[in-house]
Amino acid sequence: MSVMSTEEALQRLDEAEIVIKESNTTLVKKIRTEKRKNELRRLAIREQEKEEDEFRDFSRDAWVALFMILYLAVFVNFCLILKK
Repeated sequence: MSVMSTEEALQRLDEAEIVIKESNTTLVKKIRTEKRKNELRRLAIREQEKEEDEFRDFSRDAWVALFMILYLAVFVNFCLILKK
C-alpha cells in the first residue's frame, strides 16, 4: 500500500476544488439558461392569452354590432309598416 505525500494530497485537493468550482459554474449557467427559457415561455403564453382575449373581445363586439344593425333594420321596417 503506497502512502501519498502531503504535497500530493494537497495537489489532489486543489484539483478536486477546481473540478467542483467548474461543475458549480456549469450548473449555475444551466440554471440561468433554464430560467431564461422559462421566462420566454411565460412571456409567449401571456402574449398568446392577450391575443386570444383581444380576438374574443373583437368577436363579441362584432356580434353586438351585427345584432344592433339587425335590430335597427327590423325597427325601421316595423315603423315603415305602421306608417302605411
